[in-house]
Amino acid sequence: MAIRQQQAIADLGLRGLGASDSLADLFAVAVADARAGLDADLASLFELTADDTELELVASSGWAPAGERVAARADGDTPAAQALRAPEAVLVLNRAETATAPGLVGIRSSAAVVIGQDGEMFGVLTVHARQAKWFGEADLLFLRSLANVLAAALARRGANETIERLAGVVEQSFDAIVSRTLDGTVTSWNAGAERMLGYSSGEIVGRDIRMLDLDDPEGVDRINERLRAGEEVVRFEGSRVRKDGVRLQIEVTVSPTRDSHGALAGAAVIMRDVTRTKALERQLRQSHRLESLGRLASGIAHDFNNALAVIRLQLDSLASHSDPRKFTAALGEVRSATDHAAALTAQLLSFGREQQLELRLVDLNDVIAKLTAMVAPLLGRRIDLTFSPYPGLHPVLADPVQMEQVLMNLAINARDAMPEGGKLTLETANVWLGEPSENEHLDVSPGWYAVVTVTDTGIGMDADTVARAFDPFFTTKPEGKGTGLGLATVYGIVRQTGGHIWVDSEPGAGTSVKLYLPTGVADPSPEPAHESSEADEPAATILVVDDNASILSLVDEILSAHGYETIPAPDPSAALALSDRTAATIDLLVTDISLPAMTGMQLAAAFTARNPSLRVLYMSGFSSIPREEPGVSTVHGVLLRKPFTAAQLLDAVRAALAG
Repeated sequence: MAIRQQQAIADLGLRGLGASDSLADLFAVAVADARAGLDADLASLFELTADDTELELVASSGWAPAGERVAARADGDTPAAQALRAPEAVLVLNRAETATAPGLVGIRSSAAVVIGQDGEMFGVLTVHARQAKWFGEADLLFLRSLANVLAAALARRGANETIERLAGVVEQSFDAIVSRTLDGTVTSWNAGAERMLGYSSGEIVGRDIRMLDLDDPEGVDRINERLRAGEEVVRFEGSRVRKDGVRLQIEVTVSPTRDSHGALAGAAVIMRDVTRTKALERQLRQSHRLESLGRLASGIAHDFNNALAVIRLQLDSLASHSDPRKFTAALGEVRSATDHAAALTAQLLSFGREQQLELRLVDLNDVIAKLTAMVAPLLGRRIDLTFSPYPGLHPVLADPVQMEQVLMNLAINARDAMPEGGKLTLETANVWLGEPSENEHLDVSPGWYAVVTVTDTGIGMDADTVARAFDPFFTTKPEGKGTGLGLATVYGIVRQTGGHIWVDSEPGAGTSVKLYLPTGVADPSPEPAHESSEADEPAATILVVDDNASILSLVDEILSAHGYETIPAPDPSAALALSDRTAATIDLLVTDISLPAMTGMQLAAAFTARNPSLRVLYMSGFSSIPREEPGVSTVHGVLLRKPFTAAQLLDAVRAALAG
């Protein structure tokens, strides 16, 4: 190959490697070099169209078309078209007579080489001479070299364009896209990461990515272990700290990056800010909960008003009767109505997860064993009841009475689902629940759980019914046959205990309800029952404060009747007016929590400031003592929930005085 040809190839190669020349300039240089290097009369470069049907002229030397588009069919008989079909993508054409085709008039010799790489064809480089048999093997080598340089340049520029497009996508992505080494050093940081986390690329590249996740400094090492184990993608949710200290909830996807030998070199990390999404999800859940509570409260209000109507009518009846028997019967009706009203309130509080549970370590095997004897008659002879206790079942921290209510409701529901009879099975087991990803259907924390499974062979439920099973007042039973409160109450109790419920059911295939209850550590032994006795009452002075005149009068009367010296006060101001002269002599403050002008806790704080040994008994219609108020030191005391009986009042007073 002549030195001139070698120089032309080298020059074209350098131009192809650079980015200063456009493709049009590169093609123009290529055809000029081909014509000059082979002393040809004409040279041209044709590009194969995207549909592979035509060859379009994109550069020429020695022939300048008059501005019109010049194209030939790819399956035609032009030298360029024939080269596409040639076995080695190279064509030498020697004519017996001069050509007469447009642009080739007077041409006797032609040579064409396909420009392509890895089976992909871009176009054809052609040269033409008016002399016969002008092109030899050396000429074809030069022409092929030019075509190879062009093919490499086109492939490189195509790859660069792809990389630039991908880089543009990465840079414009709203997500944070970051690369790091195995030791956690950040190597790239896109604009999305800067927007999300507040650090510029200059501030973060070269630093340890662990600075963004102070809660889990070992996270990078754990992810590396999973990548080394062969995982191609690791997904998880977590939190990251912005430069300004704000904590974000994020979804993270981590993929391995490898070196040229295929060895693990680092990781590509994509982070998506889901803080707002999570907040909206919480709001939506709260909205659904409030909607359900509204339906529950509406339904209970109806029953509660009925109970109040019974109380009022019976009290009116008491006022007009002097017959002791009717008097006693009316009192019984009043007591029954108040018990019913209290039970309705308990249901509402339970669903709202506000009812105070009497938590202790409970052996669910014992609870179920005792319950089966009570439930069996309710199920009837057509239902076969079996219980399979798990030996060594872990105890759970729960309210045993509430657990009985939960299991009773599930058993009754199962009975109603088997009108033709069937089988009801209760089983217990210990189960370990790992990370949330391992138990996606359960919203529970990892740990040991005692599981109670209640399975029936009844009519089953479809997916829509299962989804609404725990909604208040939702029932599949005929009107008047069900309130829709049973499963809503079950749900409230189980969730308040820290557990979860999972329902599996299909129409015609029965239903299985699983209760997942967390195990706990506490003193399992129940406190011995205290027998009330007037002889046990100590001498004590009690200040009673309640803005409800009826309750104040009744509490004062009950305590006085049992030997206590009482001082009634209708509001905090009246109580405080007594404090200067009586605070030191008062043994116990019995106060409602919700009072006008100040709370029961504030009142207790005012009295204990004067008498630190003062004991406190709080009365409230709510289930717990409210959280500490700003600037107020909460005085701890015994809580007595309304409504309460005289015996419960006296027990609470004794407990408070005992400290």
